[in-house]
Formats: sequence, structure tokens, C-alpha cells
Amino acid sequence: MPQRAGQPNGRSGDGARVRRADPTGGGSARVQLRGGRHGRARRTDGQTVKLEGPLEAFGLPDLFQLLTATRKSGGLHLHRGAQRGVIRLVDGAISGASSDTTRQSLVRRLVGAGQLTEESLSAGVARVRGDRSVGLARAMQEAGAVDDTLLLDVAREQTVDALFDVLRWTDGTFTFEVDEADGDDLGLRQSADELVAAAGQRIAAWPALSGQISSPDVVLRLTPAPEHDPTLTRDEWALVALIDGRRDIRDLVDLCGRGEFATVALLGPLVERGLLEVPGEGAGDDVATGLLRRQHLIESLEGTSEPVESGPATAVADLPPVDTAPVPLPRAPERTQDEPAPAPPVESHSVLPVPPEWPQEETSPPRLQGSRRGLQSGIVPAPDDDRQVVIEPDPSVNKGMLLRLIAGVRAV
Repeated sequence: MPQRAGQPNGRSGDGARVRRADPTGGGSARVQLRGGRHGRARRTDGQTVKLEGPLEAFGLPDLFQLLTATRKSGGLHLHRGAQRGVIRLVDGAISGASSDTTRQSLVRRLVGAGQLTEESLSAGVARVRGDRSVGLARAMQEAGAVDDTLLLDVAREQTVDALFDVLRWTDGTFTFEVDEADGDDLGLRQSADELVAAAGQRIAAWPALSGQISSPDVVLRLTPAPEHDPTLTRDEWALVALIDGRRDIRDLVDLCGRGEFATVALLGPLVERGLLEVPGEGAGDDVATGLLRRQHLIESLEGTSEPVESGPATAVADLPPVDTAPVPLPRAPERTQDEPAPAPPVESHSVLPVPPEWPQEETSPPRLQGSRRGLQSGIVPAPDDDRQVVIEPDPSVNKGMLLRLIAGVRAV
């Protein structure tokens, strides 16, 4: 473990035994921590000093204690196969962390939370491409694209998620580069002990959460008919909106920008409440596909109704022509000078029009069709045929005869 100038060989503040590296450059020294575990401090270019060793021999909490006690600044790089993580420190305090250095984890989280516009993000990306010494998160901060208080809160949460990931690594190697520059230093300073404790709580809670979602390869889908009315928080809704029956947990983590723990911590309770379901073996259909397949089974019984059997239709051209000529009415006989003038018509809505004189061969006048009430109200029964009949007063019927007829009708 490299020491500051003037610090003698011996024990550091946490009981680690260190040796000063060869000041001539290119030398190395062994570093002994509690329990006889060894690492190596190596000077690479006469200026930069690296502390490296296997993660199997050094626990990360012990490394944090050592770097905090000696108030070191730099980057603690972690390697595990193809995975690359880094913990940034400034004077022994953690300033940031990432469990995947190939990704912009913090900025992805800001995008998933809807805190960055496309215009501001495009400007930040253009700046980072032109100046690699500045990270994208710091470019967003310096441009004022996001509230500074919110940015630091999200950065702290992202740091805890990163520690949650790397503290579960059981193998790999570490390398600490002293005074390495950090292009994404946002000014955040966090106690290593507090962050490790927060990450430890998540590690303890992880088995219960992962019981519902056992792997990042799990694909969730919506339950088509939940037992109860669903109630979702804003964060839950943001995740549910991304579930399409094809994206796995890893895809959801990338899209929403959250860490694995935060994502599973939201999705696990939704599975328990029956709002989301994990498809069983061989279940390849999503909700919409299954519903469409069942609806298709019903379609075989649906369609137009069966036609009613009937005889051949008669064409309109085959129908006999209709005689539309007017029907002539019989003309009234001409009145001579000796005959009295016909009585004027009685203006009454309750009196029927005067019918023509009955033929002589009838012994009694035929009864009028219709009820008595209809006759008194002036309602005339409709004729048997559809031809319009015009009734004219008969000059041969005088007033006396008309009155007697009315009296006879009323007596019926």
C-alpha cells in the first residue's frame, strides 16, 4: 500500500501492514491486511502508484476501510471476467460508483425518470465526444439540464445500487489507481461505511425479492384479469408501461435506468399482488396473442344468418300494368224548373254526408258499417278499395228526408 511522503513503514490506521514502494520507479511492495492477506503496491511510471490484488483475498469492505483511513483519492477498479466496475474516492470519501463502466448508468437513470430533454441530452453527448475529459453526467450538471439537488439524490441512489452489485462479486481482481481523474465528479461526498451498510441491507433483502423473480432473464407479462382493482404508484406505473411480454428483467433495467435491486424491488410485489405473472414452461403467448386465439375459435360460429327458403321472385316487369285512368262518376240528373231547389248542406261536423238514394228493390236500408260512436263522431269508414270517391249532394233528397234519415240513424 503506498504511503504519503514522510509516513514510515508500519501499520496504517486500520491495522493494515504496508510497505513503501521503491521510489526509483518500477519497484513493488507487498501489502498485508488483517488475517495475513496480501496484495501488491506497484509503481508503474515513477508517478502513478497502483494497489492491486485478488478479490478472493481482499474483501471490498476492508479495502474501503483502508482507503478511507488513509484518505486516498483515485479510482478503485474491479474486474470480474468481462465485467468492469469502479469506485471513485476523494480524500477517503466515495464520490461515485458504477458496476458497469461501459454504460452511462447515472444518465440512463435520469432519462428513465424523465428528467432530461432530448435537446439537452444531444448537446451533452456532443460535448463529451469533443472532450473526453468530461463525463456526460457532469456535462448535464454544468449545462443546468437537471436540478442539482435531484441530480445528487439520484447519484447517491445509483452509487448504492452499484455497491450492491459489486459487493456480491466473490471472485475477480481489483486495482486502485491513486489520484486518477474523474470526469464525472459531481461534488458528491459520501461515507463509505454508510454506503456499505445501505448496500448490505439490500443484499440481505435480496433472497426474498429474487424468490418471485429468480433471474434477469425472466420475462414478465400482465395478468389479463386480476382479482382486485389495481392500484399503482408512479414508479410502478413507469415499469408496467414497459412490459410487453417480450422484454426480460435486464431489458427493463436498461430502459428505466434503475439498478437491478430497485427494479426487482418494484416488480416483485406486483407479481405477489397478481398484477404481473411469470409465464410457465412452454408458455410463449402474451396476453393479446392468447385472447386473439380464443376469439378466433368463436369466429367459426359467427357470420351472417342462414337465408330463408322462398319461391322464385317475380320480376317487376312481369307484373300486370295498373290502370291509372280516373274512374268517371255518374252525373246527377238535370233539374227542371218545377222541381224545388235542393236544400243547402247542413254545416255540422256531427252529420254524415248525404248518401245516394237507396235502390227501390231493397226492402230496408242496409246497416252502415262501423260503431254508433264512430257515426256520431263523424268518422267515415274507409272504402273497400283504394280509389278516391267524391261524394256530391243529391238534388233529389230534400231537407225533410235528410232529417228523417238522421233521426233513424240515431235511433239505431
